[in-house]
Amino acid sequence: MTQNATLDDGASAPGLSPLARLKLTRELATVKTDIAAIAAGPRAALARLKLVARANAIRAQLGGGVVPVPQPAEAPGKGFEIGTIRFEPVKIPDPRRDGEFYWAAKVVETGEVLEDIQKESVPKLEARFREDFERGLKGDVERWRRGFGLQPIDGPAPAQAAEPAELVELREVAAGQHDGLGLDALLSKIDKAARALSDAGLLSGEAEAVAHEAITHWARLELQANG
Repeated sequence: MTQNATLDDGASAPGLSPLARLKLTRELATVKTDIAAIAAGPRAALARLKLVARANAIRAQLGGGVVPVPQPAEAPGKGFEIGTIRFEPVKIPDPRRDGEFYWAAKVVETGEVLEDIQKESVPKLEARFREDFERGLKGDVERWRRGFGLQPIDGPAPAQAAEPAELVELREVAAGQHDGLGLDALLSKIDKAARALSDAGLLSGEAEAVAHEAITHWARLELQANG
């Protein structure tokens, strides 16, 4: 099968909501089933071509377009906050591989780019920092800030509101922590979490961005598995 669209981290068609993209992923699964069921013969070949074209179009809508990376660039709107510290992901060209890049984090308060921690996607970068804070330091804000050369905040650290469990699940999916479930189960997990957030009126802003990242991750896995 010829694939004309390249999935890029976090990319999605403008104006599509996470629920709309989930509907497209369901259609993609149906189209691929129809392709597999087509018999031999000239008429069947024409039908197959139409279905293949539709599958490619859906993939492009799920997140397509090659993004050139000539210089380091921040990812606007994709920042994350952990332990009172705000981080912004920075896209940096990989000097070892032409045209490839990795993500590092910039500490907003100091402007320092932490290139010692490098990940291939923003969700995986955030997951690494969250693991260091929550598991490594047990959520100790003062030690966390001190580790980045930052002064303790005045007074007690503000309590960070717990994220909805569904948003946590979507973060984990986007970071590849549930890839072992398989495509069908993984898509069901994304669908259930996104719909729960939507029903609660929480599928907006950062939650919407995370849902898009989870769906794009699924689409990338589907492309790798089925071509």
